[in-house]
Amino acid sequence: MIKSWFDLNIKQKEKAFDFIISNSTSLYHRDNDERKKYLTGSTFSKGKNLLFYLSDSKFWGSIGIVTSEINLRGETYITEINILDNSQNIFKELLGEAVAICKKAGSEIITLGLKPHNFFLSEIVIDSNFIYAHSFIKMTHDKKKETKYNNLIPLNKDNASSFAEIMTSSFINSPNGGSISTEEAYELLGDPDSSKYGLIQIDDEYVGVYELRISENKGWIGSIGISKSHQNRGYGKMLLNQSMGYLYSLGVDIIEMMVADSNIKAYELYIKTGFLKKEILSTWYKLSINN
Repeated sequence: MIKSWFDLNIKQKEKAFDFIISNSTSLYHRDNDERKKYLTGSTFSKGKNLLFYLSDSKFWGSIGIVTSEINLRGETYITEINILDNSQNIFKELLGEAVAICKKAGSEIITLGLKPHNFFLSEIVIDSNFIYAHSFIKMTHDKKKETKYNNLIPLNKDNASSFAEIMTSSFINSPNGGSISTEEAYELLGDPDSSKYGLIQIDDEYVGVYELRISENKGWIGSIGISKSHQNRGYGKMLLNQSMGYLYSLGVDIIEMMVADSNIKAYELYIKTGFLKKEILSTWYKLSINN
């Protein structure tokens, strides 16, 4: 039986969350509470698009569908895939239901992601007419260096709209790129790490954005992007170096980030800056509905 988070009772919801936590990890959330908020929030339509496979009161699989980018990109995403005991038949059922939801939402392209713990499902994905798109690679840097970060301006109420505009325009055509509204930017101000979101300012003009995190002794560059009208001027390199300088100034020993293998320009910049390729974090496939 397939049920959404929204339709589970309180006890089942606790078990469903435990199922996801015990079968997968997240690079983007500080703790389980933050991850639970993400799983049951707007990303998955308040839990309506977070599906679980149950049998005999036991959870055997999960899959999540993101439809928020339909209007802007005509694209939906399938993620949060977790399958117990490598049960391929359960995955096929969940995948069929997820694809149906994407089509009903009006999706033109469905993008599906697999993490290392479920790479074994790639054959089924390809047999379902998905085509390989890209992989995200984790990059690491541990050569501490002092770099001034005078151009970094923390996110605040006055620049939240600029942050949202540049964040959206910078990543809308990137692999797995998405949008962010001004309202969502304001919500980030309530994040304990809000000081690590911000913009880079050149001559009184905002030209790019950054999103950083710290966990123990590790810094994480979640996003750095330059607005389209200011690209190819060296600002990307400047933003990268100043973001690193800021993180190292806060005492981290290592900085990590990820890049799509299809983004050759960014990958080469990171290598030249001293980052090393560590591992593949996820592999993504696309299905064109019209074709």
